[in-house]
Amino acid sequence: MEKELTKRQLAKKIKRLFAKAWKLWSEFRRKSEADNDGMVICFSCGKRIPWRRPKDKKQKGDFANLGHFMHDVLDFDPMNTKIQCTRCNGRQHGNLGMYAIMLVKMYGLEAVEDLIKRAESFKGHTVEELEETINKHGRKDVQVK
Repeated sequence: MEKELTKRQLAKKIKRLFAKAWKLWSEFRRKSEADNDGMVICFSCGKRIPWRRPKDKKQKGDFANLGHFMHDVLDFDPMNTKIQCTRCNGRQHGNLGMYAIMLVKMYGLEAVEDLIKRAESFKGHTVEELEETINKHGRKDVQVK
């Protein structure tokens, strides 16, 4: 029987699991979006960049990360997380205007409104969710296009 964790221990465990899950998820997303030449396209501006560039040259942007939303919301939701270049995700703070336009074009307004509702009701990541993400995306047999 596993010992029950204190709130502080649980928070530390979730933080540690999140970091591992994030690393695996981010690499999976970039690999799965890469073309045959190993290039990915910034969701907001369309710039082509290698999926495996140094850390500061490509990033994963997320729409449901606006001021009134908490950070790290829906991080493992493919609709919410898209490849972005450093300029869009960093200097342009996510280029959220174009990001929103592209989401609506890709999924439709109703789906984007649903994404926002899901983000607003998000209660935080669980140990189980993070472990599932790690197990799924940490496997070597995960298929990417």
